[in-house]
Amino acid sequence: MALTINAGATAADIELGGLSLVGLTISQGASDFDLAFSETNQTEMSTLRFNAGASKATLTSLANAKAAEVIFKGGAGDYTLDFSGDLQRDVRVSVEAGLGNVVIIVPENIAAEATFDGALTNVDTHDAWQRSANKYVLEGESHRIVFEVNMGVGNLELHNR
Repeated sequence: MALTINAGATAADIELGGLSLVGLTISQGASDFDLAFSETNQTEMSTLRFNAGASKATLTSLANAKAAEVIFKGGAGDYTLDFSGDLQRDVRVSVEAGLGNVVIIVPENIAAEATFDGALTNVDTHDAWQRSANKYVLEGESHRIVFEVNMGVGNLELHNR
């Protein structure tokens, strides 16, 4: 099943764990939006797209989505992308945010690398993240998550827990 959710100005708490999603597209406006995959998606997902307006959005257990690609676009707001769960394949993640704060959380033992392009953005690394030239790298023994982050003004935090 391919699922599309169009949410305007709303408060939403959506749980999609355990479904069989081959694609997911979410568009939301000025919202407080929580999305979770508490259980593993029953099939491989090609693309998870999330378009956020001026809002707060928290996406948790994204590894359980089994998406090959995650595309996140946000306006002004506070965004958290938590890749906890059972990562069963490599993932490419594109993050584009205008103004605000973006927090990316990658669990221990997951390999990750992030490239960053931004005008007036501060990058804070926590835990095992290391800067290597123009990349931020996280050593791991499992599948790899590759992030491309483009931000206007704000803060980017990279965590490993």
